[in-house]
Amino acid sequence: MATAERYAKEGWAVVILDLDGAKASEVAQEIGAAHNVPAFGFSVDVADENSVTAAQQAVKAEVSAGKLPAVGAVANIAGITSPVAFLDTTRELWDKIIAVNATGTYLVTKAFLPEMLENGWGRIVNMSSVSARPRRRRFRKSSLLSGQGCGPWIHQGPGPRTWRQRRYGQCCNARCRRHEHSRWLNT
Repeated sequence: MATAERYAKEGWAVVILDLDGAKASEVAQEIGAAHNVPAFGFSVDVADENSVTAAQQAVKAEVSAGKLPAVGAVANIAGITSPVAFLDTTRELWDKIIAVNATGTYLVTKAFLPEMLENGWGRIVNMSSVSARPRRRRFRKSSLLSGQGCGPWIHQGPGPRTWRQRRYGQCCNARCRRHEHSRWLNT
């Protein structure tokens, strides 16, 4: 919610996609009203391609109806962690974590990127959480894992943009903190 609040505070329309569609809609309406921006909430399971496609189509319908502007940014924030130590992680749990943290980032990016390319502008931000901190002895979503879905659109900090960024107006950043008192790591 903090990320959506930040975007709304800056004047961006916000779309909140979450497993709990009712809560996503409620929070979107609260944020929209608080910051006087268009807002929309919808249910999505980022690990399920059909669910992601349905969410993208719902957003596209809102854009077509004039209720939302064209998608200009996607913040991939969905992520889960392992409740057990790495060596106790089962293959089933591993697959679930990878499905949400890596495949989910890929599916959401793939669903929303074409519209941004068509419009000639867009931003993709992949975030991991403070659960990426060391000393927890658990498998966590890392900046590397978070950034894998970006492929050639990853922006390597300040400096010259790649030819793809110049041509398509796109960039993709992954951010995480090494621990709660450190600076952000940008990839």
